Amino acid sequence: MSTYDYAKIMADYANERMSVEMAMGHALQHIGRLYSADNSATIQQRELRAEINNLTETLKTLHNELHQTLYNLRADVDRLINHTQMPSNTQGKQIPAQKN
Repeated sequence: MSTYDYAKIMADYANERMSVEMAMGHALQHIGRLYSADNSATIQQRELRAEINNLTETLKTLHNELHQTLYNLRADVDRLINHTQMPSNTQGKQIPAQKN
């Protein structure tokens, strides 16, 4: 069973080329198609919302991991700087003699 375009149905009905029963049948077919399209859109919307929620949680996790990694990196750099710095006193080291 096929249906006509909405504008054609209205024009045919207005010009009395289509009976009330035929117009009603076409209208019911259009309603059925709209209902089906609405259901598909609702399902897709739910799936997209679930995907957005999953991506949001993943982003939060990655943000926290990045923050922790940067904190650890900063601590490692600070330790490395402290480890490689020259001691503040020179006890135990001989100062080379100056040549005149």
